[in-house]
Formats: sequence, structure tokens, C-alpha cells
Amino acid sequence: MPYSKTHHPIKDGDIGYGVIDFGYELLRSDGFKLGGFLGYQYASELYNGYGCRQVAGGTVCAGNPDPNSSKGLGEIMQWNALRVGVIGEARFDRVRLSLEGAYLPVVRVDGVDRHWNRPDINPGAEWGRGDGYFLEGIVSYDLTPSVSVGVGGRYWRMQTDKGSTSAFPFQSVPSPIKFQTERYGGFVQLSYRLADFGFGEAAAPAVLVRKD
Repeated sequence: MPYSKTHHPIKDGDIGYGVIDFGYELLRSDGFKLGGFLGYQYASELYNGYGCRQVAGGTVCAGNPDPNSSKGLGEIMQWNALRVGVIGEARFDRVRLSLEGAYLPVVRVDGVDRHWNRPDINPGAEWGRGDGYFLEGIVSYDLTPSVSVGVGGRYWRMQTDKGSTSAFPFQSVPSPIKFQTERYGGFVQLSYRLADFGFGEAAAPAVLVRKD
């Protein structure tokens, strides 16, 4: 069969993510802290592809491309990852610089491939596993001892080295497939520091001086 390759411009979609970490400060000195952490990272992605234009020798969309107002493809991906990383912080009076880096040794992705014009292959299940990494930097300013504002940027990459899809019913075995996602962006934040609740450094005992 002739090789087929089609283009479907992405016009809309959605992304959601969340991270939870548990860490411990390994080093602490005046104006500097260094720690390590373990955590979990989740990300979901939705893409919708519109139109259809053949750019190879296949017969799909050849000679009669679908209009860009017609939704032809959809992709739903859910990424789950284990995080192992380090975080460092340097303080200069009220200004703090925080840098974080994490390796994602275990990454799992589960997806659904939608071909809206092909009910015989809609939906198609997908999965994969691999690794990735995560980087983040924040510069913040303390308005008060408890409240600070900051700006930062983050980047992550996750990819699979093993995966498969069972989209086509005429295939006796799943097809091998690879996935890769990269995200980067900036953000602003407002943070509030809670009390130590007894887990921080012990406060110095109070001393009462009285003169009669």
C-alpha cells in the first residue's frame, strides 16, 4: 500500500497538571539551603486536529482535502511520573532565588486516539513507558516575613521508549509507537508561609528582666 502522511492543524485543546513532593533540607546556612525530594507528577493533554491534507503518496484525503472547519482527529493523553530531585535556595536580604531539578525515572502514559471519520478505529487505545526530567526557577521578594511575590519559569520533558497502540482492527498485534511531550512557560505567584507547627527550629527561651 502507498505510504500515507496527513496534516491536521491543531486549533484547540486543553492541559492540566499537578505535582506533590516530600523533601528534606540536607544543608542549611545563612542565606543558603539545599535539599532533596521525592514526588509524583501528573499531566493530562487534549488535542483536536481539524481538516486533512495528504502530503505523501497515500489515498487518504488525496485530491479532496477535508476543510479546516471539520474535526478529524482527537488525542487524549494522561501522564503519570515519579520524581526524584534536588532544590536549592539562596537569599539576599528580602530576595530569594530558588532552583529545582528533578529526574523522572518512571513515566507511564495512557491515551485514546480518536479518528472521528473512521468509526471502525474510533477509539484506539495507546500506552507507553519511559522517563523524563523537570526544571524550575523562581525569583521572589518577601513583602512580609509570611507573604512573598515571585516570578518564575518551568520546563519539563517526558518521553516513552516502549509503547503500543491498537487503533486498527485489521492488525493481529499492536503497533509499536513512541510519545514525547515538552512544556515550558512562565508564571507569577503569591505565596504565604505557614507556621512551623512544632517542626521547625526551636525558639530561644524567653527571658524576663525586672528591676525593682
